[in-house]
Amino acid sequence: MVFTYKRLTDALLPDLQLVFKNVFKKHLSLEYLKLKYDNSLHGGKYMAYLAYTENGEPIGFHGGTFYQMEYQGNVKTIIQGGDSMTDERFQGKGLFTKLGKIMQAKAEEEHVEFIYGFPNQNSYPGYIKKLDWKFTENMQCFSIPVRAIQFESFYRKLGLNELYQQLAVGVFKKHLVESRDFASTVITDEYGGIRRDDRFYDYKRYSRNYILSIEDCKVWIKINGAIHVGDIENKSDDIKNKVIAKLKKIARRLGVSKIIFQASPNTHISTHLSKLYPYQETFPIGFYKINSDIPLEKLKFTYGDLDTF
Repeated sequence: MVFTYKRLTDALLPDLQLVFKNVFKKHLSLEYLKLKYDNSLHGGKYMAYLAYTENGEPIGFHGGTFYQMEYQGNVKTIIQGGDSMTDERFQGKGLFTKLGKIMQAKAEEEHVEFIYGFPNQNSYPGYIKKLDWKFTENMQCFSIPVRAIQFESFYRKLGLNELYQQLAVGVFKKHLVESRDFASTVITDEYGGIRRDDRFYDYKRYSRNYILSIEDCKVWIKINGAIHVGDIENKSDDIKNKVIAKLKKIARRLGVSKIIFQASPNTHISTHLSKLYPYQETFPIGFYKINSDIPLEKLKFTYGDLDTF
């Protein structure tokens, strides 16, 4: 069986839409897909590939998004690997490996330092055995319970998420920060992290999220079944605790029953929260090194760095 492979372009977004529909039974708008894979950080090019049958039917996809990594004052172009999928009729044909290797070769050609990502348990073995990724550690997830009447889920089930988001803004409006001057808090003299500038936050528009200021401490959140915290400023432990207490009050008013943080080990987030709450290890943090001399164990991430945030 012969397959062909094409790099994603605006014109091929309907094909990607069809693959999502066939594999995950999801209908994603073309606007959403364009925003999610938009590469304004790299001259408008997508770093993603589609697989096709001899008849031109789209049946597989392997995608990534350009980012910038900041480490000890140096900024490098990198790629976060994202969705990978194959139509079940063609699984076991090597499409995952072929698409991944095509993307890796193109990334090297375009002088990318490395590809990184957070694969789920289904794709994790393939990244190690087929695509030669190396893994350093796992994200730590802290789920903080909140006593609340869980009405947020009803809005989502009824397709009223936009209305719910408007209600949410009304709840925390006095804390809302218009400025997007919120750099990654994992970047220190020792560790590197994702560079967040206006282009980064423009990219994150595909997922509704907000920057709040509570107790003069910035916190980056989204609401989807919980308050998900993308990052929080590295203030004193007392300030962080006050921010969490305020987020609990907001969660009760928004009808969600938990607040979720995720971060790399040995970050200020995980160090502080591990004193107060249990955690679960979640996504493995993996890398495909190309041209980089950055020590991978010195790179840290927060929840907001995941492509799903």
